[in-house]
Amino acid sequence: MRQEDQGSYIVFYDEQCPICRRSRRFLERLGDRPRMHFVDVNNRSVMKRWPMIDPDKALKRVTVLTPRFQQLTDYRAVIELLGAKSRLVHWFLPLLRLPVISWVGRLVYHFISHNRYGIGRWLQLEDDAPRRELPRRESMPAGT
Repeated sequence: MRQEDQGSYIVFYDEQCPICRRSRRFLERLGDRPRMHFVDVNNRSVMKRWPMIDPDKALKRVTVLTPRFQQLTDYRAVIELLGAKSRLVHWFLPLLRLPVISWVGRLVYHFISHNRYGIGRWLQLEDDAPRRELPRRESMPAGT
């Protein structure tokens, strides 16, 4: 673990997923406390720094390493992040952890997670995909 990651939430997510990218931006807009570092699980060389995280599993579901080194996934990870970032959600955490609400939350999470690319297309979120700049070609003189 890098020194700057200590005391931070480490969020492992799929950068290729439009819903995941939007969720990251949403969390970032909620402020800079507590610190969160986002790791793209598609980048296998970076994932080598985190041997306790299975990149294939993290590709299918959000995985969070808390400042207390607790590994959370799925619905539990989402409510932990929202509770840490938002005082309003923090007050509702006991309610969100009730068995019935947690059960429904897990079902909704798994449905969205399993269908995230299709839902992203349906919501037309592909337009915010990270764009890679192509190298500029020198304009060729006419007749060459």
